[in-house]
Amino acid sequence: MIILDKKYPADLASIRTIHADLKTCLKRLNYDNDAISPFMLSASEILTNTLKHSSSKPEIFKITLKTQRAALDFILLDDGDPFDNFEVMHNCSKAKSADMKEGILETGGIGLFLAGRDFNNFTYERMRDWNCYRLSAPSPFLSQKPLALIVDDDPIQLCLLDVYMKEFYQIQKAKSGHDALAWLKDSHKKPDIILCDVMMEDGDGIELCNNLQNDKTLALIPFIFMTGNIKNTAAQIAENLPVNGFLQKPVCKDSLLKTLKRTLGKAQQDRQLLGDRLDDEITSVLAPSLPEKIDCYQISLKWQAAEAGGGDIALHLQGNECDHIIVMDIMGHGAQAKFFSHSFAGYLHGFFSAQSNVQDPADILTALSHFLHTDKIGEKTILTAQILTTLRNGTIKIASAGHPAPLLCDGENVHEVNIEGAMPGLCPNTIYESVSLSLESGQRLIMYTDGLMEVGKNAEAMEAHESNIRETIKSTWPLSTAESTAQTWNVFLEKTAVSLNDDAILIIIQRD
Repeated sequence: MIILDKKYPADLASIRTIHADLKTCLKRLNYDNDAISPFMLSASEILTNTLKHSSSKPEIFKITLKTQRAALDFILLDDGDPFDNFEVMHNCSKAKSADMKEGILETGGIGLFLAGRDFNNFTYERMRDWNCYRLSAPSPFLSQKPLALIVDDDPIQLCLLDVYMKEFYQIQKAKSGHDALAWLKDSHKKPDIILCDVMMEDGDGIELCNNLQNDKTLALIPFIFMTGNIKNTAAQIAENLPVNGFLQKPVCKDSLLKTLKRTLGKAQQDRQLLGDRLDDEITSVLAPSLPEKIDCYQISLKWQAAEAGGGDIALHLQGNECDHIIVMDIMGHGAQAKFFSHSFAGYLHGFFSAQSNVQDPADILTALSHFLHTDKIGEKTILTAQILTTLRNGTIKIASAGHPAPLLCDGENVHEVNIEGAMPGLCPNTIYESVSLSLESGQRLIMYTDGLMEVGKNAEAMEAHESNIRETIKSTWPLSTAESTAQTWNVFLEKTAVSLNDDAILIIIQRD
């Protein structure tokens, strides 16, 4: 999934533009300022020093953010001189950093330690005429620990609760109700649960709770009070507030964890029931549906929806001189997000209908990206999209926006179609390009969403599953399109029989 893929003139002004683009993209992925900082620092250190230390100055910078299996790859490229001693300089930088005094930044080793310090992996390679720096972090779309906001003016209590909870929860701490409310208003992340002391000097828990209840974006966050004296006046007032529970100090670890688990479980069940109730009719109307044949192409579709999460959408639009197959993966977590994704697909349907006679899918994606970037609902939505357009002369055009590359199968090989494009709506003035294909009789094109391939507990398991899917597509080539789709789908279902974490779509298109 390609999030950002953009070229810039190689100069200092572009580094400021790169910072702005990175910040825009990462905030849309719900990174907070602390999580964004390593990306900004790496871009500054690597690209600035490329300008300073290359005898032949680069002309172009290229920045790519993309997810692959369980990782987010941050790739920086320049067309300057090769970096011949990267490993030596990187190791020297690491060694020197061990002797750095706290609060003093490194000034030697061209900042390589600082650039890679906060990433899982940092490598350099020369790729043809490009220097390629690759930094790796966990994918933002992986399931993460629930985020708990702890509010208490006692630093010892904050520390103790952190120790009790950190194995199972991400922790955000606040020293007062006022600090907590300021963080909630400023952060793109919203906590899954709030644990709050009743009595505090700077904005007590009662005031915080009342403020949350008056904010429709925060009112549904599960809220648990803590108090050292359940008989005092504040505690008695708190008992009449719409909260999810009380814990008496000193808090017992076992009781705390059980209360948190029970509260989150009940909240998830309520959201699931609400989402199911709202989702049933919309899902049935907007369920992925494609014709079995368009002109000289046979089409076979399989899909399955997870119980919660975002939504995968497949739409068919017919124009005067062409047909479009649109596949979208709208990101989200939880039953309410699934309801939103299907509602948003309906919202976009009018947009796509107005584009039905456009014969280049790249033009449609360019218009979609501009729409998402400027629309008040679209600017808060993360999605990938891929559009396949069949012209009446049999030619196929494909354009992609952050979506997995389609596969081409000729019976002997299965390989990716070389097509790229950034996720739509993240940056202004994003332009897409299409790829034209002329399928021969019997050749098959496979379109799919991430949920089909990203199955497994780790990157190695996902890679093995993807290899198995590809092998099945190749081995079933002699069968009909419908039979090949069914057998490939069964391989997927065998791996997801217990739990389906994400929606999945598989489309196989074959020329007669």
